[in-house]
Amino acid sequence: MRIAIVEDESKSAELLISYIRRYEEEKSIRFEVLQYTDGSSFITDYKASIDIVLMDIEMPHLDGMSAARMLREMDEEVCLIFITNMAQYAIKGYEVRAIDYIVKPVRYFPFSRMLDKAVYLREREAKKEYTIAVKGGVRRLNTSDIMYIEVRNHTLFYFLQDGQIISGRGTITEEKERLQKKDFAQPSKSFLVNMAKIEAIRKNSVVIAQNEIPVSRTHKVAFMQVLADYMGNQK
Repeated sequence: MRIAIVEDESKSAELLISYIRRYEEEKSIRFEVLQYTDGSSFITDYKASIDIVLMDIEMPHLDGMSAARMLREMDEEVCLIFITNMAQYAIKGYEVRAIDYIVKPVRYFPFSRMLDKAVYLREREAKKEYTIAVKGGVRRLNTSDIMYIEVRNHTLFYFLQDGQIISGRGTITEEKERLQKKDFAQPSKSFLVNMAKIEAIRKNSVVIAQNEIPVSRTHKVAFMQVLADYMGNQK
């Protein structure tokens, strides 16, 4: 797993690293640790491949809360833990879906319990994770949040459960191969649908979030067979 420490105080960062190394020995787990001294450098360098972020709230240039908001625009799945001198600042963490916070001075026991929680969540969600190529890099999603995917003019559009629509690069064929074991099926040339999100099945379409997705003649037999198998496995 990869942990990013975003902390401008060198002694605090060194303490966190020592705790991580102690945790590694106790739990027989290994982490790659990345260090940043401010939120701005962290966001500028960010790639959607980090598992856990330990973020100080009070930092120069770009504070931890602002950095966290920008982080969530790029990565919805990373586990975020705030580290702060004052607990009232961390209460706002729910706005950026932080899993919890630790008040300085950080003690090992609560830190290790927090890391237990983060490791568990990351391992549980790893099977559902999905990265897509977007302008400027990659974005990490949870497949359960994807309603369906549509290709238009060589651009892929990912329709998410929260109403977001994300555009990315690639082809429907490539996405079908990547998603074939994640309960997605192809009803027509231009669509992939999350079978768990289907609300109704009609003669030549399926309904997802009140949108009719066409089922083409050439894909209908194979699609209906995959859908029947999926529904049978849900009983």
